[in-house]
Amino acid sequence: MFALERYRFIDKYLDEKKQVEVHALSELLDVSEVTIRRDLEKMEKNGLLVRTHGGAVRIEEEAGDSPEPDNQFGDREGNAVHLELIQEIAATAARLVMDGDTIMLFSGPLCRALARQLQDKQSLTILTNDIDIASGFNRSGNKRLVLLGGDLNPDERAVFGTLTMDDLQRFHVDRLFTEVDGCGKNFELSVHTQEKAMLVREGRQRTEEFVILCLASGFEKSAFYSFGSARSGDLLVTDRTVPDEIKQRFFDANLRMYTAPDIFEGAV
Repeated sequence: MFALERYRFIDKYLDEKKQVEVHALSELLDVSEVTIRRDLEKMEKNGLLVRTHGGAVRIEEEAGDSPEPDNQFGDREGNAVHLELIQEIAATAARLVMDGDTIMLFSGPLCRALARQLQDKQSLTILTNDIDIASGFNRSGNKRLVLLGGDLNPDERAVFGTLTMDDLQRFHVDRLFTEVDGCGKNFELSVHTQEKAMLVREGRQRTEEFVILCLASGFEKSAFYSFGSARSGDLLVTDRTVPDEIKQRFFDANLRMYTAPDIFEGAV
């Protein structure tokens, strides 16, 4: 059984039983207890459960109303399957970052997941408008963090506005990472807010490489605000569930697309 299937099973089991035991899951899923412990550890890091001696419980039972999983970048949203696909994209995108790079990470759960994957990189300079990303990297002593100024959007947990745009114009980076909410049939890229569309459009002019992060569920869809289309030289990173016809369309248009099979070590 693949890791994705196990996460789905464990998540559903917790919904019904509120707690799980390693030994019982090992028998039910016909995998080793070592594999189950590793699965529970991954799910705990994503804020889906809290491990106990010999098992795990739903996070509300162990941590009360304000769970604080082992996640310094503040992203705790989504179910197990959705979170695994986010981590998959993040792990693939992280391979594009080299020690010593100067990068830009715009706001959102995909970029926060990417930030977690970059903790072992050395001598990075990170420019961001996301306060959770800034807070997480602020604990890393071997990286330089630049937080753009601007007006705080509490829902996005990020800064936007005229000051942010002015700040952004002072910088140039090796590569910019941004997530999109939609990638239409003509490779049109879109997001849900005008302020983010404007910021990404400006940032695109200030990077050597433009990297688009998009869940496979975002293809053939359009959000409200477009900031342009994917073009030659751009790089798009998505998850393994992307349909073959979408891959072929990008290939035919000479656009680069990266996907990942299964990033979890030891998955069976």
